[in-house]
Amino acid sequence: MGGTALAEQKQNDVVRQITAAWEQAQTQLVELRKQVEHTSALAMAKVQSNFLESDFDRALRDFGGAVWEQVKKGKLALPPSLSAAARVMQEEQKRLDAHRAEISDLLREGAEVASRIVKPGHRGSNVSGKTLMAPKGKKR
Repeated sequence: MGGTALAEQKQNDVVRQITAAWEQAQTQLVELRKQVEHTSALAMAKVQSNFLESDFDRALRDFGGAVWEQVKKGKLALPPSLSAAARVMQEEQKRLDAHRAEISDLLREGAEVASRIVKPGHRGSNVSGKTLMAPKGKKR
């Protein structure tokens, strides 16, 4: 019977080791869950922060635009400490206006070229009256 008692003791040791390992795994799982929840909360806070910063940037841009419009109309005078920033705004406004004018010129030129190539009511004909498209029925 000594062998049976030894076998039972080994079995009890194995059961205790398995139970201890199981309890340790459960404790680790609880700790891991806490870490995941904390990381998730941080990620959500970061996303919310990004939205709030975006909203603030939009409000600041709108406010700055409104102030700039008032300055351009002469309804608002900026303090001397902002004169350098105002000059930069004037320079950028000039660059933007010049670029917009270039785009308008290109669009106007394109429309003029298109009107010379195809006259309204004349499908595929140009100024000289020659057809730009093959006539129907003829194959090339």
